[in-house]
Amino acid sequence: MKSIHLFLSSIALLPILASSSTNPPLVVETTRTKNGNLCTIQTSLNCVYKDENGIEQPCLSNTDKEPFLHVREDQCQTLDATVTMSVCNLNTRADFSVRPILGKSRFTFNGVDYVVNELSSDIAPGQCIQVVRNEKLDTCTTKNYPMTVALEGPMPDAPNGGGYCYGYAHRKNRVRHIPKPIQGDSEIFADCSTESDFTGHVCLSTVSISCKYIDREDGLQKSCVSINDDVPFHANGNIITPYPPVPENSNKVNSTYFRFNASDFMVPYVFDDILQSNCKTLTRQVQIDTCRKKWPMSVQLNGNMTKSVRGNSYCYCYLFRKSVIRVFPAPPNPSPPTPPDVTKAPTAAPTVAPTAAPTVAPTAAPSPIVEAYSAPPTKKASQFPTIDITSMPSSSPVPLKPIILTEITDPAIIGGSPNDIPRFVEMYVPDVSIHGDAIKDNLKLVIFPGSSTEPDWSTAFDLKGKTVDLDGFVTLCNEAADGIYIDACSYVAPKGSSSPVNVDGCYNIAIVEGDANEYTIVDMYGIPGRVCTGTISDFSDGRAVRLDNSTFPNSPWDQYNWEVIKDEDIDGIEEPGDWNPGITPCDPSDIIITEVAYPNGLASSRYVELYLPQCAGQRIKPGIKLVRWPEGSNQPSVIHIALQDVIVPKDGFIIICQSLAAESTFSDLDLCDVIGGNRTPLGTDSILVVDGPIASNISGMNVIDSYGFPGSSGTLSSDFTNGRAVRYRPAIPTNSGAVWNPSQWIVYPSNDGKNVVGPEGMDPRVWVNPIIITEITDPDIVGVNPVDIPRFVEMYIPDDNLRMKPVKDNLKLVVFPGSSKEPDWSTAFNLKGKMVNSKGFITLCNPAGGQRYDELCDYVAFSNTAVNFDGCYNVGIVQGDSERYSVVDMYGIIGSSCVGTITDFSDGRAVRLQNTTYPESAWDQYNWEIIKGEDIDDIQDPGDWNPDITPCDPRDIIITELSDPKSRGLSRYIELYLPLCAGQRIKPGVKLIRWPELSAQPSMSHVILQNVVVPKDGFILVCRSVQALQTFSADTCEIFAGDSTPSGKDAVAVVIGDNIQSIPSSDFIDSYGYPGSSGSMKSPSDFTDGRAMRLKPINPSNSGQLWKPEQWLVYPGNDRKNPVGPEGMDPRVWINPVILTEITDPSTDSVSPGNVPRLVEMYFSDNHVRGEPVQDNLKLVVFPGAATEPDWSTAFDLKGKFVGTDGFITVCNGAGSLYYGQLCDFASSSGNPNPADYDGCYNVAIIQGDETSYNIVDMYGVIGYNCRGTESDFSDGRAVRLTNATYPESSWERYHWRIIKGADPDMADPHQWVDDILPSFCNLIITELASPIDSDNARYIELYSDNCAGRTIGDDFKVVHYDGGDGKPEPEQIDLEGLVIGDDGFLVLCTTIEANIIYDGKCDFIVGKNTPADNDGNESVAIVLETPSGELGVVDIYGRPDRDGTLTDQDFTDGRAIRDTSATEASDEWNPDDWFIVPGGRDSNAEADDMDPREWKDPPLQIFITELADPSDTAAKRFIEIYTPNYPGKVIEDDLMLIRFEGDSSLPVDDYVCLKGMEFNDDGFMVFCRLDGGWSDKKCQHKLSMDSVANVQGTDDVAIVRGSCTDSSSYDNIVDIFGVPGVGVEGPYVEQVFTRGRAVRRKDVDKAPKSIFDADDWIILPGTNGNLVDSEECDPSEWNDVVMPDPLPDSPSSPSSSKGKGSSLSPKSSSKGKGNTLSPKSSSKGKGNTLSPKSSSKGKGNTLSPKSSSKGKGSTLSPKSSSKGKGATLSPKSSKGNTLSPKSASNGKGVTLSPKTSKDKDAILSQTSPKNTKTAAPKVPGKKVRRRISEVYFN
Repeated sequence: MKSIHLFLSSIALLPILASSSTNPPLVVETTRTKNGNLCTIQTSLNCVYKDENGIEQPCLSNTDKEPFLHVREDQCQTLDATVTMSVCNLNTRADFSVRPILGKSRFTFNGVDYVVNELSSDIAPGQCIQVVRNEKLDTCTTKNYPMTVALEGPMPDAPNGGGYCYGYAHRKNRVRHIPKPIQGDSEIFADCSTESDFTGHVCLSTVSISCKYIDREDGLQKSCVSINDDVPFHANGNIITPYPPVPENSNKVNSTYFRFNASDFMVPYVFDDILQSNCKTLTRQVQIDTCRKKWPMSVQLNGNMTKSVRGNSYCYCYLFRKSVIRVFPAPPNPSPPTPPDVTKAPTAAPTVAPTAAPTVAPTAAPSPIVEAYSAPPTKKASQFPTIDITSMPSSSPVPLKPIILTEITDPAIIGGSPNDIPRFVEMYVPDVSIHGDAIKDNLKLVIFPGSSTEPDWSTAFDLKGKTVDLDGFVTLCNEAADGIYIDACSYVAPKGSSSPVNVDGCYNIAIVEGDANEYTIVDMYGIPGRVCTGTISDFSDGRAVRLDNSTFPNSPWDQYNWEVIKDEDIDGIEEPGDWNPGITPCDPSDIIITEVAYPNGLASSRYVELYLPQCAGQRIKPGIKLVRWPEGSNQPSVIHIALQDVIVPKDGFIIICQSLAAESTFSDLDLCDVIGGNRTPLGTDSILVVDGPIASNISGMNVIDSYGFPGSSGTLSSDFTNGRAVRYRPAIPTNSGAVWNPSQWIVYPSNDGKNVVGPEGMDPRVWVNPIIITEITDPDIVGVNPVDIPRFVEMYIPDDNLRMKPVKDNLKLVVFPGSSKEPDWSTAFNLKGKMVNSKGFITLCNPAGGQRYDELCDYVAFSNTAVNFDGCYNVGIVQGDSERYSVVDMYGIIGSSCVGTITDFSDGRAVRLQNTTYPESAWDQYNWEIIKGEDIDDIQDPGDWNPDITPCDPRDIIITELSDPKSRGLSRYIELYLPLCAGQRIKPGVKLIRWPELSAQPSMSHVILQNVVVPKDGFILVCRSVQALQTFSADTCEIFAGDSTPSGKDAVAVVIGDNIQSIPSSDFIDSYGYPGSSGSMKSPSDFTDGRAMRLKPINPSNSGQLWKPEQWLVYPGNDRKNPVGPEGMDPRVWINPVILTEITDPSTDSVSPGNVPRLVEMYFSDNHVRGEPVQDNLKLVVFPGAATEPDWSTAFDLKGKFVGTDGFITVCNGAGSLYYGQLCDFASSSGNPNPADYDGCYNVAIIQGDETSYNIVDMYGVIGYNCRGTESDFSDGRAVRLTNATYPESSWERYHWRIIKGADPDMADPHQWVDDILPSFCNLIITELASPIDSDNARYIELYSDNCAGRTIGDDFKVVHYDGGDGKPEPEQIDLEGLVIGDDGFLVLCTTIEANIIYDGKCDFIVGKNTPADNDGNESVAIVLETPSGELGVVDIYGRPDRDGTLTDQDFTDGRAIRDTSATEASDEWNPDDWFIVPGGRDSNAEADDMDPREWKDPPLQIFITELADPSDTAAKRFIEIYTPNYPGKVIEDDLMLIRFEGDSSLPVDDYVCLKGMEFNDDGFMVFCRLDGGWSDKKCQHKLSMDSVANVQGTDDVAIVRGSCTDSSSYDNIVDIFGVPGVGVEGPYVEQVFTRGRAVRRKDVDKAPKSIFDADDWIILPGTNGNLVDSEECDPSEWNDVVMPDPLPDSPSSPSSSKGKGSSLSPKSSSKGKGNTLSPKSSSKGKGNTLSPKSSSKGKGNTLSPKSSSKGKGSTLSPKSSSKGKGATLSPKSSKGNTLSPKSASNGKGVTLSPKTSKDKDAILSQTSPKNTKTAAPKVPGKKVRRRISEVYFN
């Protein structure tokens, strides 16, 4: 067992913190101008309480975000507070009195309005209203106490029509809770058990971690190990030998270690054997800086029991924990500016003396400051406390004061003695409290010399008792330094003494606490155990300076906190005692991305290579970062790699690795400069180097360099997955900014079919110019000494800028002899320094070649190089040397001898194709031409890259297959067959072109076949991507064409010519599909999710320009064949179709299983193969039981077997052969079993191929499932294929087979295919009726049968419809007899051809207009069957024929009706509960896009909020009402939650309602109310606690969200919302406040959920109108129209206004008519009207009683009534004869409507439409980070 014990000193926990007692009141001055009158209003807020010491503290927050109080959860309390609020009229003119508007003018505390009588009177200039109240603040249960003061109203006496005033002040006054620290166990254990597969032995072991500190608050020892952290690994221990790390790299390998804060403790004995039952324990004292949130610690045992009696067992155990520190920002303590003096009386305007009120000082005005103070200073990280984890004696702890090394010098001085070089070590104590005092801790400055892991105590400089300078420094100098710096040295070490400053050169140095017996490293420079000379810590001839942002001790050393400056003499070194590195970080404006790598199959070894030579040896400035932009994302990832402070190595490269695995992969332990982890880009990512902040778009960032097209998706040209992208190296490298230039890059594999690249082809820290091998020769010369055969190797550099220049890269041409995996370095030809000729070539010849080709040979090798080899060999261009190299370009396969293989060029030559100009580290045979038997005269001269091979004219080319495997779109391919060109190259001009669906012109994106070498089998496979190689086999594809590969809807042709937009018919070689076709039905050539397979004739021939569908089998085509997956594809194979037609296992009595006659019958549909042997490699195999692979022992080989003249091959068992005689073509025997020998049912298939590789041609049964008891079970019977299913199917389709149970042997019919088994009756039901609003021509009716799929209806079924409610069917009927039901069981009957186009060919039959399919939504429809008596019997029905369906529960006008998927039985009576009436979400309608013919699924749930109530009479009656229009009475099955946001919080309250599983009532409502509200169960279905979601306040926001019900903040998206979370209810959002009222969704708007709040959809009461709503006026579980009430009455002294002529109006009346007389508060737009008070008229000659409204003529209405009729007289409370009762409304003539049922949208809108308000999208919260005050604890 191992344990790590870490001891911490005291930590202060802060129980309760208030902000400064100087927090000022909030004072806001607001001005508003109207009609030229400027109104100034001052509002103010203040809140104070007295703490336990009687000192007054503020309870007013500085801002809405900041708390006024921080309190620990277990120490909260109730505060007695004094609340002061005031409002002042600061106007000086006497006529500028303000008249407050009730409801808008208020004093509110914690949601409650104070009663202030003064608001009912005018407020004179200079007058103030102040409210002082005592309040209890419960800091345990309430997190904020909002205060608001508002004044709004007119200045009626102001000139020019009056003015208007507005003043507002608001504060949240937050209380922030600090969680109580949770103590974990002092020691955490992990018990491990590792079993070794190769020995079966088990290794048992245990590791543990302990961490302790002293709490300053209570003096107790506590744990600093988190109680709840991941233990990401598990596993392992007799005698264990731990694995040591690689020397000098202890933290980079999978070894045994003790690790704290990502650094390993140096423990010399850690790799000694651990005996049985023994433990190793390490105890160290370290420091934790509490400004950092997490301090990881881990222990790992990794070893082997090689010395144990149990043998060589592997041992592994690992434990990881963190000390988690939560830091809470301290409350602000601003220094308030001098407040303005508002106690002085406002100066009156000189022109007008005050009349109503003199100019006086505001009464009871507070002494506030204006809200304009500066923000509090930000506390630096260095100002946070540092926790010292030190030794802990049994008595009280002794705190250790932190001290750090800041500078170490060893100046570069030439000549003189090393003792005369001035050196010093500078140290700094951050704690200012001990500046000028003596150090009390037992500290020493020591050296770890050379590779020692222990200090040299003879050099120790004792710091205890030494005085810290007043500036915090302690500087130790040698005598030479003291002579130069004089007073700057604190202490001087005598010349010749043992002291760190007397050591010459670099060293590892530390400040330690303790002595030789026991010590702890406090701060460290360098790595103990490693010689510093030549490493990153080497400061010899210079100095090492700590960065001034690193103010806390480090153990172990962190290189990124130091700057090492070499070659600095004494003049360049600052005087000690002045901590100023004086180092300006480098601005890497020249940074350039040179390589991004993802080695094939090694994701953990991927890296990004950056080159910034101008910053070599320097540190990168702040703000530089590497940003990845994920594929398809509309914005970059915020998880990036910060390059700030990274030291650029001397070579100018920075390598960012995914993990340290890259160093193992590339055998370079110093490879990685930065470990990026999962932030390292993936192969499909785009990459940016950014200077500055990350933005959501490119234009918002300062991009230095980039790779890829951000936001792009699909098959990308920038995709380097399993490969690399390398930048061309120009003469002057420059970055490209934000715009990637693909022409600067070579990308492998990209989307053009390049090969993947392994690590052997990568060269991190190297940037070479591309170079390739173009030709290798070994001519066929007989009778000549091999050394005299002229040979050469030709190489080519594509970059024109490098011609006539020497090669600068460390490149070599090497041979990999025989099957060697390593080069023969004795053959290496060094290319560095060799001149590139004017054509870009370097040609190396042997002496014989030099004599023949003379000056065409650039170099002649007389020694053992590639050109001196006889015969073939593998040759490559490599970068590097024998120590480390990478393959740049390769010919041949490393590790495989070339003799007799496809790479063998002996007696000939190998020539690279000219279309391959990029290097390939792995050879690609298709990029080379091997020409055998060529003598010296056949070989072209070197330096002339021209294969000179006569290409083949592929006039015989034929398209044989097009494939789009289901769910494997990246693996689609097209197969071409051209046997006459096998082994040859295709001539120029040949290309594969495609016409996208509906396009009359071919796509410009095509596939060039020129120069492609046709394999020996005559096939060429054009694949979309390398994914096809994984889906099928490694030799499947010749070409990778990306998106130029045809899709399932494209037409395709092989043509010869250059202008693909204008190709004569004579240049068409072969074609597939109808170019440009659309048609009304789905195209017969559509092979989407399937394949198109050409029937194989005896003499294959192409079809030119004209496609012949009869030559093809297309899946799924336009006849709904099944999709085909990759298991049904056969690339590189072309077979004749063959199918299974019958399988038998007859029912026999008293016969043993071996004597039951069985057979399997197969059928070949092609007449050409009848009477001929089978040519294809086909086998009949069984997949027994649930096996996923065939039983090859029973495989029956069909190849060579003769097909009967009737097209059948019948295979029988022995008993079958005896029973059926000659009808059995082949029979099994005792030594030769076949599939017919199986007893019972089984899965059987015809396959092509063998055990190594096969594909399924035709299938019966479901692979992987035992057939017994399933739909494919034919035991004791037979299975017969339907005669209309004549094509092979690689996956079984049950609708194409009939299973006949109980069939005896005589029912089998070998060599006959008779399908006469029909169901006695087809089950038919109606599943959908569609009448979309956007197209009457898109109507249809959908029927379904569960037992007649694929069959013809044989009974006299009809579809009829009923209209008018008389119960009689209309004459237009649809006769179903003879119609074929689809293979999927559906029968879709559409009205028009247009419908079939809209629905993508999913209609089965077009039945025309005015038929039952042409339903406008209110007709009833039925399936009927004519009885023998001629009557129609109802089989299934939708609706009730005895009524008009308009406005009933069956009406789906402008929408659709869908049958519930659970209602599978036909019914002759309609049940509305079995149906969904779907509105679709567009004004209660559905469009054609909402329809789904041939699919039967329940529609998506529609759910939204309809009412929120906060009644004025009692908070107990609050509730939330939600509603569904299409799921009434049903249970919610979706993952939905109901959440609530309080005030301006963007985070929902913790309490929420999980809606999944809850049931709507029969009316579609679901209401949540408070338990104490007293609502009935009918009104409220769910009664919740007082602090639940149901306790909705008028300022809250409420939402229905989609989420998994884990917590209120974890949701995916908003479904419906009221309000805008996170913005509060000020300004434009005040209109959503329904405090003391209700919010009701309007019924005249879209009845659909909205994820963004729209205030126009809601009626808010009281709203701006000021009327309160009590609970009696609320209507839970109902949704009624709400009419806005009249505004509250205004003061009767208000002046009148008139805009009419000849009118007499009383005060506040308004008229736009002529000759009208209106009483007070009436309004008229009519002529000659007389209206009583509060009435309104828009009619003519009307007389209306009070509060009535008329738009009619000559009408008289009773109070509160409304009419739109003409000539009507309506008395109160009557119901007939144009008489409406009070509060009723009439829409027509002589029509009576009951209260609240008006459907006149215009009338409602005129009363209720709220002010148009632009609302912002709500902030969707994710995981939030809560900021807290500076408290530290460990959980």
